[in-house]
Amino acid sequence: MFLDRTDRPKAGARLRLRNYDALPPSVEFLDERGRPHNQVTLGVLLRAPEVSRVPPYVRNGLMLTPASGLGYLPGNHPFTEKPFLCVRGTWEFHVHPQHADIMWEWIRADPAYNLQYILEHAHGAFLPELFR
Repeated sequence: MFLDRTDRPKAGARLRLRNYDALPPSVEFLDERGRPHNQVTLGVLLRAPEVSRVPPYVRNGLMLTPASGLGYLPGNHPFTEKPFLCVRGTWEFHVHPQHADIMWEWIRADPAYNLQYILEHAHGAFLPELFR
């Protein structure tokens, strides 16, 4: 969990390490209670998609935003149907049809794509003013 300025959990990321290192870790974004975020609750906490690495929901060429007008609606992964962190070293990246040419087996031994790298990207997806 990532703490806000009052040392309370504000958001978090859960890494699922099923059959690691044969499979890359999966990342799920969590709310302050440790429950999975949905598009609306997550979107208002994220940096812009090009910084967050959480792809936006795009329809007819337009990036959708929640009704509140804050943030954006993250796109859902085609297999999990949940918002996802799109960085090398995550299961969501390596099984996504757009990245089918980048095999986990090719990078899993590379220390540049370790668990710390993934957690730093998950934390960096959120607006920096949310945390201490």
